[in-house]
Amino acid sequence: MTPRSRLTALLEAHADDIPLDVAAACVAAEEQPGVSSDRIVEQLDALAADIRLPPKPGLTDAIARINHRLFTELGFSGDRESYDEPANSFLDQVITRRRGLPILLSLLYIEVTRRLGLSFVGIGFPGHFLIRPRDADFFLDPFTGGRILRSTQLQIMLSRRFPRAIIDDSAVTRATAPVTNRQLLLRVNHNLKASYLRREDLPGAIRASERLLLLDDSRSEERQHLGQMLLSVGRREEGLAELAHYLALNPTSPDAWWIVRELNGGAG
Repeated sequence: MTPRSRLTALLEAHADDIPLDVAAACVAAEEQPGVSSDRIVEQLDALAADIRLPPKPGLTDAIARINHRLFTELGFSGDRESYDEPANSFLDQVITRRRGLPILLSLLYIEVTRRLGLSFVGIGFPGHFLIRPRDADFFLDPFTGGRILRSTQLQIMLSRRFPRAIIDDSAVTRATAPVTNRQLLLRVNHNLKASYLRREDLPGAIRASERLLLLDDSRSEERQHLGQMLLSVGRREEGLAELAHYLALNPTSPDAWWIVRELNGGAG
């Protein structure tokens, strides 16, 4: 089974509660021929098995021990020097290099702690993914060594990111709403697509776009962009099929005229 077919089967078998470890491993394996998704999951198993917690530890004690192992002893940290590298979105590369994007380090933390009996949720904070213990009122930033953040600190971060906006308690609440695993994976692939596009790597961007539509086939604008990219790399039949699908969903789109032209063979 190819990584793509395994990911497709995984998405069909689950709603929003998609196993993050296997899904992220499938993405990394598809992007790196020869890499085994099973082996990536085993790497996560090994990371968790190497962390020793006392019986029934308190949450703060468990977090302190986990943070010490991952960030102090093993040296996991955010990659500030080559932030935009596609490798920062590949789970196996993040494990091996111990560097990654906020969202991949968050995913790793969620999956390592899940194996230790703890439950963390992803927080789609604007521009900087975070995590939160499921039943606690504080947040962690794996990009900066598992730093603990409170709502007041996040309000300051939001104010800096949106200096013209009114940042009140309700704005912080919206910005710190938990995301589903499906939403997390959408953001991973969106980041990866953007990274490939900045490198003018259309085949890579196409793969990420296809995965975005696997995760959410209602993204009609994504389907239109995928069709355009497929046409650009000479995959005309596939590109036209995507554009026809988009047009069926958006018959009054301002772009309908050129899509019809393409479907009619490009005649002006």
